[in-house]
Amino acid sequence: MNNEKIVKVREKTNKRNVITNDNGNLPLLADIVSYPKIELQDYEMSTETVLEIYLGGYATIKNKKIIAEEIMAKEPLLLVSLLNLYESLPEDIFINSYIKYLHSPLDEDCIEKIIAWCEKFGYPYEIDTSKEYKQYISPLFGTMSSDAFFWFPVAKFLVDLRDVYKMYSLYDSFKDIDEETDTDKKAIKIKKKDEFIKFISTITFTEKIEIGDSVKLNRKISSLFDVAKYQIVLLYVSGSNDVRQCRNIGCNTYFIPKPRNVRYCSNPKCYKQARLRKETYSHKKTKTVD
Repeated sequence: MNNEKIVKVREKTNKRNVITNDNGNLPLLADIVSYPKIELQDYEMSTETVLEIYLGGYATIKNKKIIAEEIMAKEPLLLVSLLNLYESLPEDIFINSYIKYLHSPLDEDCIEKIIAWCEKFGYPYEIDTSKEYKQYISPLFGTMSSDAFFWFPVAKFLVDLRDVYKMYSLYDSFKDIDEETDTDKKAIKIKKKDEFIKFISTITFTEKIEIGDSVKLNRKISSLFDVAKYQIVLLYVSGSNDVRQCRNIGCNTYFIPKPRNVRYCSNPKCYKQARLRKETYSHKKTKTVD
């Protein structure tokens, strides 16, 4: 393939699902995925409909285009943030019947946590950034406004959040099972792995060949929930422990261990607990030697 053809290929994108091949093996995955971070101004809640409640706001526009920061997700920070958000919300809001018929305002604390997450990590769903948007002076308030207003159903957000948590929990439940030595749990692992694969098939991304110092494949995902799922797949493929849950009783915060043998999160109370355990262990070891 000559250089002209490579350039043409670079311009093509292909939407597809992450799937396994006939042997059940995963294709080679790019270890870095990118996504557009779109920050909305002044999130607000709407309860105008009797069916659902919504959260939304205005995107920032420059030269008729939405401002979006391209994020290269080298670490599973987005995944960790969603796992911790799930843990911070009351369990009963994830019950199917409650999500399906969600039409009354949630507890104010829950709404604030969801909005805080969106403000930090961006609008969670796909927005067409190639489209031109209009700006105008609002006749009612006399302030600058635009047609770049976006919203999402809170019920959908909760369903997607629950799916990310469930997918990670499935992976975490079978990742340490050795089918060769732990034959009693082999059937359990196969069953959970099958459930896990079903989640993989829901991930959608765009592929593009980019040419810089080298030719590389870049994968871009618009839904932040799909980014988190993709990051779980990368954990599965690599077999790494890049995400951990703090061992301090009462904490259980998810975090990225640095270095990898760290068992406690960066919370000062947890760090103090870890240091105390280490000192206690060292004291017992010294006493045994004496």
